[in-house]
Amino acid sequence: MNQPDIAFFDLDNTVIDTDCELTWKHMLADLGRVPNEQRAKQQHYINLHAIGKTPEEEYLEFFLREFVGREPCEMKDLARYNFDNYLQDKLYPQALEEIEALKAQGLPTVLLSGSTRIVVTPIAEALGVCDVVCTELELEGGKYTGGIVGPFCIRDGKLKRLLDYCRRHGKDPRHAVFYGDSVSDIPVFEKVGRAVVVNPNPKLRELAQERNWNMVCWKLSRAEP
Repeated sequence: MNQPDIAFFDLDNTVIDTDCELTWKHMLADLGRVPNEQRAKQQHYINLHAIGKTPEEEYLEFFLREFVGREPCEMKDLARYNFDNYLQDKLYPQALEEIEALKAQGLPTVLLSGSTRIVVTPIAEALGVCDVVCTELELEGGKYTGGIVGPFCIRDGKLKRLLDYCRRHGKDPRHAVFYGDSVSDIPVFEKVGRAVVVNPNPKLRELAQERNWNMVCWKLSRAEP
């Protein structure tokens, strides 16, 4: 592939140096809204996701239980608090630079995340991406039901949402570039024209070397002591 005409970015551990759903559960525990045990359970699910084994229904029930019966305005405020206090210093400077460089070339930049729009939106705004594709939550009577609309945006569901987005916007996935960090992203890596693997674990690094995928190492800027 020559010059891509659209760029997709995974979120957790790709453009931020953490997992936004882990910080979400830590935030709720810090605020006394969930038991402390949920911190470790969230980490357990993240570990499963890292090896491509997320139990989707079980995880969604766990993560979304605090959304049930809540209105978007309340959860939006929590998402802003999550970003301001747990995430804004976790943005990779290299990701911000890459997004700005691609936008300067005229490419749409799209955040492609398994997380929910409520959680993702403040991060997307700080990154300056053009659009967001993510897991969409079901509303009934103006309140969240704890269900989702469409596929869970991980693994094959993530690929489906990317393909749907490309079709709606007249883009060819063979002319897309995707930045991601996880073996769960392999279906997307295999479909796009250019794969860029960010900070891969050994398994993904080996696969990237076999497939001749690009690899980058992004780190947070830290002041010298």
